[in-house]
Amino acid sequence: MIHYYFGKGKGKTSAAVGACIRAAGSGLRCAMIQFLKNGTSSELTLLRKCGIDVFSCDFEGVRFFGRMIAEEQQRVILAHNENLRRVIAGAYSI
Repeated sequence: MIHYYFGKGKGKTSAAVGACIRAAGSGLRCAMIQFLKNGTSSELTLLRKCGIDVFSCDFEGVRFFGRMIAEEQQRVILAHNENLRRVIAGAYSI
C-alpha cells in the first residue's frame, strides 16, 4: 500500500510517521520517502530504531521546489523516482 502525502502547509511528515509507526507496530515492513529533506530530520533515528527504512534525496542546500532552477528540480525528481523504485522493489507493506 502506498500513501502519498503532498501539498502546502503542515502535517505531511506527521501523517507519514504516524502511519509507519502504526504499521510497524503491527509487524508490517515499512518505508518512508522524504522528498525535499536531506536525511537529517530528527525523527529518523526513532523511525530506524522501529525498523522503518527511510529514503531521502540527500542533497546539500535542499530548498523549496519552486525556488530551484530547472536542473536542480530535475535532479530532485530523478532522486525521488529512484527512491520510489527502491521502495516498490523492496516488498514493503506500507
